[in-house]
Amino acid sequence: CPRCDFAVSFKLDTSMSQYTNYQRVNLQETPGSVPPGRVPRTKEVLLMNDLIDIARPGEEVEVTAVYEHTYDASLTMKSGFPVF
Repeated sequence: CPRCDFAVSFKLDTSMSQYTNYQRVNLQETPGSVPPGRVPRTKEVLLMNDLIDIARPGEEVEVTAVYEHTYDASLTMKSGFPVF
């Protein structure tokens, strides 16, 4: 590590790792519910466990979930102002 001058590298212990299947989908407002001239809003959703491959593109779905906010520092650096 350049910051602390520690020469030992970290190694992944695959026997202690947990792997999970998931699927990323982008939800979009239905065009009929959006006022003329506006672009439908989208949200990315992670589906896990038994929800994977349930929905197909173009289907209408209703999602009940816990919203998790993530901060992407690279977007802030590219744009020059905080992006949340």
